[in-house]
Amino acid sequence: MFFHPSNDAEYITSGMLLVSGLSGLFLERLILRLGVKKAMKISLGAIAILMGLTLLTRNSGLAVGLVLAFGVAFGLLFTSQIPFALTVVPPTWAGLGTGLYFGGMGAATALISFLQQYNEITPIIGFWGGAIAFLIATSCLSAIRFSSTTRLPFA
Repeated sequence: MFFHPSNDAEYITSGMLLVSGLSGLFLERLILRLGVKKAMKISLGAIAILMGLTLLTRNSGLAVGLVLAFGVAFGLLFTSQIPFALTVVPPTWAGLGTGLYFGGMGAATALISFLQQYNEITPIIGFWGGAIAFLIATSCLSAIRFSSTTRLPFA
């Protein structure tokens, strides 16, 4: 089988990131049409649903489809995140906004690595953690209001 639990997660992750990078080239127009906040909410929802589907995956063909779907969902998310981050800080603080974005991504990765080191995160716990993170993130996105002078780069 192509995907099997014994395969290294790095190969699966690399495949998703490759699809993410390639799909990001084609998702710009969709983000322009939807707006950055809506695109982020859709991609976060898709990722949460796909995480649930991974619990049911026993077929390597479905696993390949999930890798492709995850890649497109992450591409939509990654392509819309930096323009969003740049809108929540004044233009003169663009470096700070970008730094906070990448710092937050690094902190989240470090937290997950730390938790995995001391306690195995089961697929069920990962799914529920992802679902809770989705609810928190979409709530925060909904709560953010832009002033009439704020212009989203992709809105």
